[in-house]
Amino acid sequence: MLSYDIAGDQIDGARDYQEDAFLVTHLSNEEENQQALIVVADGMGGHAAGNVASNMAVQAFNKHVSSNYPVSDPSLIPEILRASVNKSNHALSETVKETAALAGMGCTMVAVLLADGKLWWASVGDSHLYLIREGQITKLNADHSYGGFLDRMAAEGKHMEVDPSLSRNMLMSALTGGEIAEIDVSLEPYVLQPNDSLIICSDGLDTLVRDDIVKQSGWAPDAKGTTAALLKAVVDAERPRQDNTTVVNIRTSLVEPKTATQTNYDYGSDTQGEVVSTDDDDSDSGKGGMGKFIAIVVVLAIIGGGAYFFTQSKKPVPAMPVAEESAVEETTAEPEEPAEPEEQVATKPEPTKAVTEAKPVAKPVQKKKHFVKPFTDELKGNLRGPIMQTIPAGEFMMGAGSLSTRLDERPRHKVTLPEFAMSQHEITYAQYEIFAKAMGKSTPSRSGVNPKTYPVVEVSWQDAQDYAAWLSRKSGKKYSLPTEAQWEYAARAGTTQDFWWGRDIGQGNAHCQGCGSPAAMRKAAPIGSFAPNAWGLHDTTGNVAEWTLDCFNKNYDGAPSDGSAWQDGDCSKRVVRGGSFSNTGASSTNTRREKYPAGSKLTHLGFRVVREK
Repeated sequence: MLSYDIAGDQIDGARDYQEDAFLVTHLSNEEENQQALIVVADGMGGHAAGNVASNMAVQAFNKHVSSNYPVSDPSLIPEILRASVNKSNHALSETVKETAALAGMGCTMVAVLLADGKLWWASVGDSHLYLIREGQITKLNADHSYGGFLDRMAAEGKHMEVDPSLSRNMLMSALTGGEIAEIDVSLEPYVLQPNDSLIICSDGLDTLVRDDIVKQSGWAPDAKGTTAALLKAVVDAERPRQDNTTVVNIRTSLVEPKTATQTNYDYGSDTQGEVVSTDDDDSDSGKGGMGKFIAIVVVLAIIGGGAYFFTQSKKPVPAMPVAEESAVEETTAEPEEPAEPEEQVATKPEPTKAVTEAKPVAKPVQKKKHFVKPFTDELKGNLRGPIMQTIPAGEFMMGAGSLSTRLDERPRHKVTLPEFAMSQHEITYAQYEIFAKAMGKSTPSRSGVNPKTYPVVEVSWQDAQDYAAWLSRKSGKKYSLPTEAQWEYAARAGTTQDFWWGRDIGQGNAHCQGCGSPAAMRKAAPIGSFAPNAWGLHDTTGNVAEWTLDCFNKNYDGAPSDGSAWQDGDCSKRVVRGGSFSNTGASSTNTRREKYPAGSKLTHLGFRVVREK
């Protein structure tokens, strides 16, 4: 079985104070069943605020993991880690409410959970998780800086014009107490091997190129030596504005298993994580040196609802009130299950004891399903229109948050819409061909597919709009393409996440690249192949991308707030929503928007219609 050698340390660099903090928690004392949680946070917002943010974040993260771990089903670990990130962010939010002087504080974070020879992680920001295996270094977690975003786009073959007003190291996601733009969570565990070396660090280690990180790691015999060598190399570089740098190294090795014994998980004081942060202006080695390593044991004492930090540093960290944590409320698209009560978080660890059953993870608050019977309009000529679903009136926050890397999806803004109806499915070949025949238009080739069950593609924006106008004349009702706001509102169906069913694309939820679709990946799937959202709409994610009524604008500055179409901007290009079978899940979210010339006729591009109520 794998054994872990773990060691961490940090330097101030050229700073007068330390804003990094790190935590190592041993979740099991048994040599044959080593389990550990490691968290590194890099504070932002100045001396007091940055230090408070990083220390608070690692404590809140540790508390939530400890309250919900171990688990009988390892598939729950990613959700526990994600919820722990939200708990850390919530702690910052509540503290700023209590202490206005801390407004603007925040931190990045990278956390690792080790168990059974496997690795899970969660990260926000530009702190790093590196794996060194057989002399090769790999960054495992995402980089949420602007430079990291540009690099990801380039790796996907997408050319992005660099915004000269943005620096590459500008953070696109961080814990600030507000909305978190991106959280990177490993959905599947990473299997470790003997002699692996993991490096969890703040971005101060960016002083070293990756080859130097490998070189310094290769010289050291153990985790402590690796950490010391890396930090010494940072100091020796003598960078004028060297940032705080924190490094935790994990070395894996084989250990002979003993006879099977019961696993005892200890959450008592002797296994509680140590938060390490240096905040000592009297360090006797100077700003850039290794310095006297001062371990600051942060004790979280709940006294009358407040939390206080006590340290061994000569300069104490100020006591900051922290409101008690509450479950993070989110809306998911599983309306069949009733909402469950919020999780009660323990204010202190439980005594040492054998844990035989995992504690439940709090489930998000859920909204009631919108049950409305679908309908069709009678058309002249003894015909029926497409099946329509009534979409309730309401308001929602349209677009992505202020830290999103998708600048064209910002700023997020409130939109209020009246009731309307939207076609349950994308318009099919059969429906379109009735219109085309009546109007004397050519019909797209359907390559032998069933016209009644496959969505029509290779139609231009004007073709789609002409179809809607024809429906209006035949029914006496007002049909059109959906506006961008109508499309996003209906696709979300009352939820607030990337997809109506949750945060991640998952498997078997939609027809797109890497989404576990049973359909052929080079063409559309039959309509209704996947479950509908809570408002009865199918295939709002993937299958075929869908025309909207709006002209293209590079962002939402000045966008309508009443749900109407935006008819200013570049009207030679129209906005397309929902992604398609040729896109990945990341390119098929509720907020993702693409532009196409209005005359485009593509094999992955179709449409659906809306009707005024």
